[in-house]
Amino acid sequence: MPSAGFLGIRAEWELASPDQRNRLLRTVVKQVLVRRGRGTPSADKYEIVPARAA
Repeated sequence: MPSAGFLGIRAEWELASPDQRNRLLRTVVKQVLVRRGRGTPSADKYEIVPARAA
């Protein structure tokens, strides 16, 4: 079940400006990690770290 915070972001998303969308994403995403290297499978290349991760 989605958290209340995520549902709030979803409700605001359509009317948000790009700057507002960026701020909304920062409330749930801590960072996006990209592993370099040719031949790295897409599933292993990107990792999204949630803001609440320790």
